[in-house]
Amino acid sequence: MTIQNWRVFITVCKYNSITKAAQVMHVAQPSVSRTIREIEQYYDIKLFERVNKRLYITATGEELFYRAKEAVRAFDAIEESIYGNKSIKIGASVMIGNYIVQDAIEEFRQISPTSHIEMLIDVSEMLIQPVISGSLDFAIVEKSPSSDELEQTVFSGDYLVALCNGDHPLSAKQKITLKELVQQKIFLKSRGNTSRTMFDNELKKYGYSVKPVFESNNTDEVIDRLLKEGGVAVLPFLQTHRRLEKERLVRLSVDKLDLRRNYYIVRRKDKTLPNNMKEFIEICKKNANEVNQHFV
Repeated sequence: MTIQNWRVFITVCKYNSITKAAQVMHVAQPSVSRTIREIEQYYDIKLFERVNKRLYITATGEELFYRAKEAVRAFDAIEESIYGNKSIKIGASVMIGNYIVQDAIEEFRQISPTSHIEMLIDVSEMLIQPVISGSLDFAIVEKSPSSDELEQTVFSGDYLVALCNGDHPLSAKQKITLKELVQQKIFLKSRGNTSRTMFDNELKKYGYSVKPVFESNNTDEVIDRLLKEGGVAVLPFLQTHRRLEKERLVRLSVDKLDLRRNYYIVRRKDKTLPNNMKEFIEICKKNANEVNQHFV
């Protein structure tokens, strides 16, 4: 049994619902159900009765609920005594987490080895509630959230870039038109992805739309297909700049297309960030700015 198992159990008891517990904890419902089964099987007990799709906690479950809360409180007290205000719990969108924050964590540990950092990587929308609830100190997201409980500041920015092979006919042009762009074989991130939505919306402003020949949320897969088949890909610069430096890829300038976007740091309005968190954020900003310098 892990402390996370008990946190899941406590949340299910609190809301008397596996579905609600999964929503609050931002995990898949089957994962919550599996955790409850694991506890029941491990101790050979029945935690809940299931009647007409509703949960009713058993007497054994009720007793364990109070014991579990004591255990979690004790664990949190130990964590607090060890890490104190040196503990940092951050959230980051998938792209920012993988391309900026991971490197920043390694750099920060060099100057603050006693700081304890926990990071949750998820889509931007799924990070807002943990910040509001206080389970995350702050989050770095790709979308500006609409919540009166949060304070948000621009963290950095990124650009979507149009890319082609070095031997593509468009590679020799200083600037291409939107019409030329949409006439190509297009490679994009999957529909629903933040950068894909931004690109689709920008095209709509000028009365265009595209049907990509290949789409994936894996940027390297998109680039690999582009290099193999030829055409144009539109992808975040943050995810492509390293391959731009190493491979025969050309960045295209597209007339009229504004593909800049901001990233945001969000935190509760009543949350004061201690110095170690501010230092960590500055390292993240520095790393993001270093990437952006390659864009010029």
